[in-house]
This record gives sequence, C-alpha cells and structure tokens, in this order.
Amino acid sequence: MKIHRSGELRELRGYSVLLYGTNGSGKTHFSSTWPKPLFIVPVIGLNELKTIEDYDLPYVTFNSIDDLKGKVKELGGMLQKDPDLFKTLVFDSLTTTQTMFETELKERSRVDKMEWEDWGKFTTTFVGLLTSLHSWPVHKIWITHTSDTEKIYALKGDSRQLFPGNCDLILYSECRDVQGVTQFRVHPNRSGPWPARVRRSVGPDTVRIPIMGPDPSPCYDLLAPHLGLRSLAEEEPIE
Repeated sequence: MKIHRSGELRELRGYSVLLYGTNGSGKTHFSSTWPKPLFIVPVIGLNELKTIEDYDLPYVTFNSIDDLKGKVKELGGMLQKDPDLFKTLVFDSLTTTQTMFETELKERSRVDKMEWEDWGKFTTTFVGLLTSLHSWPVHKIWITHTSDTEKIYALKGDSRQLFPGNCDLILYSECRDVQGVTQFRVHPNRSGPWPARVRRSVGPDTVRIPIMGPDPSPCYDLLAPHLGLRSLAEEEPIE
C-alpha cells in the first residue's frame, strides 16, 4: 500500500470549476477566456457555441453517452502524446447532456418519464468521467444552467451535489442592464444551493472577487491574481 502526502495534490495542476447561471449570462464566453480551451459539446447543444463563433476555437461533439465516453478516452490519449494540445477542457453543458441522456434512456427503456433512481445512472456515468479527468493536467470547466427564476437548478438527481462536491471553484455568471449597458458578472455567489467555494490555498480575499464589466473577455485575468493563476500572457508567451 502506497501512502501519499496531501502536498502531492499540487502536482495535479489545474482547477475544476463549476460555472452556472441563466442562458445568455456569458458562461461560454467567460470559459473561452481560459488558457487554450477545448470545448466538448453534445450535438444538440451546438447552438450554445454561437457566442464564440468569431474566435475560431476548437471543439469536439458527441451524440450519445457512449460516444462521450469514447471521446474523453481519445482526448486523454491525445493529451498524453501532446501535453500542450489544450490547457482547459470546457464541458458545455451538463444541462444539455442530461437532456440528451434522458431522451436516450427513455428510448432504450420505452418509458415516458424518468424516475429519480434513473438519474443515478447519469451520476454513475459522470463519476467515471470525473475520476478519469481528475489527473489531467488541465483546467476543467463544467457549465450548467439555472432557470430564469434563478431558484431552480437544472441538474437532476445526485449529480446536483456530485459536481459541486468535486469542484475546486464554484462561480455564478450573470448579466444585467446598468443604465442601458449590459454588464456581465462572474462571481462566487454566497446564497442558494450552490454557494461559493474555493478549495485551494489562495488567500483571504477569494470570496470577494470583483469581476464586473461590459465585456466578459478579461474575466480569466481578473480572476488570476485572486486564485494564484498565471495570466494569459504568462500562460502563452508572445514569441
């Protein structure tokens, strides 16, 4: 039996982030500002990438749960061969994936309604994915949606707690009109079923991260000094 030391966890490099908010609140755009992102998207959710179509960013699609497992395994092999292939994996989104999974399971079981225990199968699938992704030396961003009331969270079953429990950082994305100007804000929300959390040794001001502006593009660099992250300029030096 090998006994490990907690300090070894630093070698895992990269944050696992749960990013949630309503549609149009800048989640995908914000995720695109992280270092060298690669998006993994269910085919039925491709429309969500239109907000970043001008940035020419790479993405991979999947059309079933089995296809998702295969794509993740393939990406892991590619990353081992080329560690600089991507530095952030963005899963956009968990909500759309659950919808796809629900449809798939209903068709297989020939039922009209999913029972609570059926969502356990979805959770089991993602436990395996979370385990395999845990050692990848990249940031992982898990995007999910809330309803327009901001009181109902779109994840169902045990996964509603699985992902927050496995993330180092929980952030809330919102947009609002301020004197006729749309402002985007990504911040640790202290209320609701997914309160802010930063599970890293990063200093006392972490829960008061000030991120506000008309353009979500600089969000990563605004977060960096509060989280011990390198700036994009340091991540990707200009040659």
